Order: sequence, then structure tokens, then C-alpha cells
Amino acid sequence: MPRIPPSTLGTTTADRVMGHRPELLAAWDNLKRAFDGPSTTLSPQLKEEVRRTLAQRTGCRFCASLGAPAEVHPDRRQSLAVAFADGVAGEVRATTLGA
Repeated sequence: MPRIPPSTLGTTTADRVMGHRPELLAAWDNLKRAFDGPSTTLSPQLKEEVRRTLAQRTGCRFCASLGAPAEVHPDRRQSLAVAFADGVAGEVRATTLGA
């Protein structure tokens, strides 16, 4: 399977793939700042676990390739956030697929 060579823009794998389209990379960076900026009240670990859960549930192969969610969430906040994200993603997927 052919691979896309990484661009010279960005610092992460995702950035280097999106670096081929600088306008997408700029939008991605804005989104990351919104999630990780000073106004956020959620921990980076919680947000990453939710992102990983959503990636698996929505079927985004690129996002899923960045890491699988943990099988166990001992932290109650993380467990609830992941369960909520999983439920919302399941509803959205069912609606869009006509299930």
C-alpha cells in the first residue's frame, strides 16, 4: 500500500500528514489550542482517552491509528466521560448509517 511521505510542517505524525495542506494544519492547531488552552477544565489525559474512544467508535482509521483507548478506566471522571462519548458516538453512527 502506498504511503504518503510526511511533510516538513508539524511536530507529530498527524501534523506531518496534514502539513501537506497547510490550511488544514492551521485549523487543526486552532482546534488543539481550543481543547488544550488555558480555559479548559478537563485534563489532557481525560480528553485523550475520549478522543481515542471516539476514534474507535466512529471508524476514523487515521484517528484510531494514533492509539487505542484503555480497557479499564479507574478514574471516575474518565470512566464517565468515555462512556458518554461512546454513547454519543454510537447514536450519531446509528443515525448516519440509518440503523
